[in-house]
Order: sequence, then structure tokens, then C-alpha cells
Amino acid sequence: RNVLSQSKQKALYASTQIEYTWSDHDFTGGNNADSTTNPTGIPFVQAAFGKLFPTYTLPGNGSIYRTWTVGRVRFLITDGRSFMTAIAGTDNASKTKLGATQKTWLKSQMLAAKNAGQVVIWFHEDAWNPSSTYTGDDTWAAYSTERTEIASYVTSNSIPLMIIHGDYHTVAADNGTNS
Repeated sequence: RNVLSQSKQKALYASTQIEYTWSDHDFTGGNNADSTTNPTGIPFVQAAFGKLFPTYTLPGNGSIYRTWTVGRVRFLITDGRSFMTAIAGTDNASKTKLGATQKTWLKSQMLAAKNAGQVVIWFHEDAWNPSSTYTGDDTWAAYSTERTEIASYVTSNSIPLMIIHGDYHTVAADNGTNS
């Protein structure tokens, strides 16, 4: 509430259309938080999101993933924290950043967009790049089984996709050669 009430921030949010998704620091539980870090806090942060951020229709399960279309572009924002299993867990088919329901939704939205002749822009809060940079990495590097599953789905269905992510502490662009 403090940030949202600052005069310059209020002016920005009142004059500029924005979409927001949380990352580890503003989810619940601090740095590299996942769904196991502070599970009792999750309903509260989800409720706060619903009250503070005007947005497109949410799925109704407390999560904040959503989609909208502008022209021939389908935008997708995923919730990388509410269903994210423990970072330190064994990387196998049960380890997930998205959870089964959201992952099914993501795939169906991507395929529907492709079938409608749309390009997909997917916003996710942390890095897709497979190289882990530190122990306890909360990026897709620690979830390589699920990452490979999604990448294989995108490739096998020839989905025109651009991924935009945050939490990288830099500005960069890549055509896919390095990521």
C-alpha cells in the first residue's frame, strides 16, 4: 500500500496500462519463495492481488494466471509461485513451477492461439534460460524436466512464441540461440 500511495507511482499506474505478476520477493516467504515456503500466507497474497491490481479475468482458483488477446497476439501470464514445488526437490515429472492445472491451461492457450493464427507472448516472472547460476536457483534451471516438457510441446506444435521474463537483474534479448 505504501508504494501504491506514492504520488509518482499513483500517477504512473493511473496513466499507464500495466500487467503485473509476482515474483519471489512479493509473493510470500521472501527470497526464492515457492508454494512450500509459507503455505498459510498464499491465500492472503492472492486476495491482496485481487484487491489491488485491476486485471483480466482470473481463473478463480486463487491463482493469478490469465490471458487476453490484442489483434493477432495472445498474451499469457503465468503464476510461477502459487503451485511451485520445493526448489530443492528432485527434478522429475512431479516437480513443477506451474502445477498440473495451470500447465494444461498454458498448453491449451498456446495451441488455441496457434490454431487461430495468433502469435503467443508468454510472460513469466523468472528466467527460462537453462543454466543455473547459484545453489537454490528458482529459475526454470531447477525445473528442467517441466521446462523440457513445455519446450517439446511448443516445438512439436510449431507454436510462434516469445517469452518475456523478469527477475534476471539485467536487460537482454535472445533469439533462442543462447536460451
